[in-house]
Amino acid sequence: MSQRGIATTPPPVWVLYREHRHGEEITLAQSEEAAMAELARYVRSSWDNVVGDPGVPFEPPADDAEAIQTYFAHREEEYHAVWEEDVLPASAPPAGATTQPAYLPPDPPGGGDPAIEWAGIVVGVRRESTGLCVWVGTDAADSVSWPTEAEGVPVEIVVNDGTLARLRGDGTVAPQGTVLAAVAPQARIWVLNTWDKNNDVNTYHASEEGAQATLAEYVRTRWKSGALHGDEVPVAPQDDARAIDLFYGPPEDFEEVGYRIFEDVVHA
Repeated sequence: MSQRGIATTPPPVWVLYREHRHGEEITLAQSEEAAMAELARYVRSSWDNVVGDPGVPFEPPADDAEAIQTYFAHREEEYHAVWEEDVLPASAPPAGATTQPAYLPPDPPGGGDPAIEWAGIVVGVRRESTGLCVWVGTDAADSVSWPTEAEGVPVEIVVNDGTLARLRGDGTVAPQGTVLAAVAPQARIWVLNTWDKNNDVNTYHASEEGAQATLAEYVRTRWKSGALHGDEVPVAPQDDARAIDLFYGPPEDFEEVGYRIFEDVVHA
């Protein structure tokens, strides 16, 4: 969907990091409370690791903080940390992005109806033989489909402050008077992980394209010192994918230096 409307900054994400004998794990959460709740779930699922130690009850405490404190007090080989990270937006706001609803005047030659557009969602009206027709759509010029309720954008028909109907994500209509919660699915985020001999760094992005762009920017700043083919190509190519490939080489060559981009769930 094109976004001629409001340009928003993604909310920050909370990172739960755990280190244990089997390796390292990162879990993402929408809040510090959610991150600690995930940590508490891990502690309870692993409680058998500490049962039998002096002072450890057979069942984990009901209080999350107490359960976490007790578990890690008896697991010196494990480490955890929780911190906040910014999420980089999917892209810079388009030129001319509107911060208020925009009126779209009728366009008789093109068959356009008068409408209001905000953040890519358009509500219009036209007169048909049976009366007025109100429609809802997007201003997308490509094949991107209308966002469904499962993506957090339900359609509600309201007249004189009364809800007549609400469209579900599958296109069916809820009975009159039914209240459907506009619950978004588990949020997802793109993680860019880069490493070298001295560092292992994660950055968080609202889109895969944003993660790729950040990686390309990083590659260009280190081109002269790190590119595998720097002698053959002294200046980083303008094409992001090409620059990244030349800098790192094929994934099977990633050892001391490398990267990965992957999608992860942000727990509520």
